[in-house]
Amino acid sequence: MIRGCGHFAGELGLVPTADGRLLDECLNDPQDGREYTARVLEAAVWVCGILNPRYIALGGPALRRECIGPVNDGLSALLPGPMCPELLYTADIWGDYQIGMAWLTAEKIFHMVQIIKK
Repeated sequence: MIRGCGHFAGELGLVPTADGRLLDECLNDPQDGREYTARVLEAAVWVCGILNPRYIALGGPALRRECIGPVNDGLSALLPGPMCPELLYTADIWGDYQIGMAWLTAEKIFHMVQIIKK
């Protein structure tokens, strides 16, 4: 699990856009594939420029999977090689959330347990 402040990963959908709406709202609007990809790429470039993450996971029921390749190409064209994150796709964001919460819970419960392999 990639952790931010408070042990949760960031959400690109919560990034505000130039028109004052959240990225999630904008991506749910009817639009062509080029405009959709440009919006996702813009948010990813901002995040990379500020945080330089190693990974960006894209997913959710509304994600257009066909945008992942063009977003990856756009990142490679705009950013220096070491700043390009690996794009990951997750089909089940709620399942990932639940697994992450289970890991955090187990970490709190068993923080003093040390497993040693013989």
